[in-house]
Amino acid sequence: MGHQKWFLINNLECVDFKDKIWKTKEAVLDVLGKSAGVHFHKKFLLKKVPKADPSAIPLDLLNLDQDRIEEVYISETFIDYKTNEGEVISCSVEKKGSKNHFTYTHKINLIVKG
Repeated sequence: MGHQKWFLINNLECVDFKDKIWKTKEAVLDVLGKSAGVHFHKKFLLKKVPKADPSAIPLDLLNLDQDRIEEVYISETFIDYKTNEGEVISCSVEKKGSKNHFTYTHKINLIVKG
């Protein structure tokens, strides 16, 4: 009972057995350092669009020594999304990468079954 990772899930604090199981799962995830719930990341391969006009860059980055800089591009686009899996809290697509190598991550936060 003196261990730092010891938890007591009291019957008086729980509505029913499912609530006790849920609180136990939350305690285990907390010990493991994981956030509550499950996160899914869906990645898609998208068609490359033509290169942007370099004159649209506001700074004079084209004259810098290319060995000293690395350009990393990150953008996140929030989208309206509906699903039958649960209530959507937020949904976005994140584009991250450099030198014409990008990954696209579809991030969605849901409340599933309460």
